[in-house]
Amino acid sequence: MNLANLIPFLISATALNPINSNDKILSENQLKDIFPDANLRAVVKRYVNPDEMTISNIKALDGEFYATGENISNLKGISYLENIDNFIFWNNNIKELPREILGLKDMDSINLANNYLINDNTVNSLSNNGVDVNCDLNFIDTKDNQYKLDSKYDNVDIAKGESIDLRKIVTKKIDSYYKYWEVTNSLPKDLNFVVSVSDKSILSCKDMIVKGNNKGQAVVKVILNDKDDLNTSQEVLITVNVK
Repeated sequence: MNLANLIPFLISATALNPINSNDKILSENQLKDIFPDANLRAVVKRYVNPDEMTISNIKALDGEFYATGENISNLKGISYLENIDNFIFWNNNIKELPREILGLKDMDSINLANNYLINDNTVNSLSNNGVDVNCDLNFIDTKDNQYKLDSKYDNVDIAKGESIDLRKIVTKKIDSYYKYWEVTNSLPKDLNFVVSVSDKSILSCKDMIVKGNNKGQAVVKVILNDKDDLNTSQEVLITVNVK
């Protein structure tokens, strides 16, 4: 096939895929591919009329992007919001920042306070790029005034053969934070924990499930991840008595 015959075929194939054109109205599935998080998509829809939901119009959004308390957990697709100056993601469920966020050259500030960030690598990169980043009240262990792990109970009694789910016990400590920032002390279900027990003959542990094997007492340690430099703000101890 010569080039003259190939060009019309390429043009025809491109026309079959609307997402290749920035001015085509995006279908719900195409919008989902761009922004997998349903709650983030919902906020985008407030800024762009569904009848005008094109890549061009998404990229044209500027000024402030306000998304406080929306239960957003995934910021994938944020690079499409390339003209936004200020992002406000305060009080969401965000656990990590996608690397694509570093490509937002027009961003002046981003508020990520009261989320669940653990790693500060991307946060530091943003700051080094001149972005004003507020990441207070996260789990980042190199910052001050961050979330502290807590437990509903210091001591738990279980019977031999009985199991308990530590996710129902471990919480975040919010006593020192403004109450209007925190409506619950519950932790996200998909945070990563490492659990160890002081005496494996008394307790066995699989994931976050602890089971009593023999009568006695053992201490369970729960930390947020397996980094060597964790401090005590990310650690909680629970004494388990097997009856």
